[in-house]
Amino acid sequence: MKTTMLPTYQVLSSIWANHELADGELEATMEAVLDALHRHATFVALGPVVTANEGERVIEVECSVMAERPEDIHEKVGRITQIMLDAANAFEYRGSTTVKLSEYAFT
Repeated sequence: MKTTMLPTYQVLSSIWANHELADGELEATMEAVLDALHRHATFVALGPVVTANEGERVIEVECSVMAERPEDIHEKVGRITQIMLDAANAFEYRGSTTVKLSEYAFT
């Protein structure tokens, strides 16, 4: 049996509202983002955790991503960010960071 090593990266991606938010809008948007990631990125964004900063009107997603090549990582981070933006409607991209964690072996 062949064993494959697949690098794993920790991703933090954030979006922000450039407008004033109504009461409860940030929380509702945060829930919509998490739901969208579960529906559309189950095997891309592994273990997503969504947080919100009401003072800065920011929603952040932290998750793991597995990919062999740098272009695969960038594609997956882009997909995660686009899903976030689609679910959030009037939010804009704020930024993202990616850090290599380790390599997992698959047989």
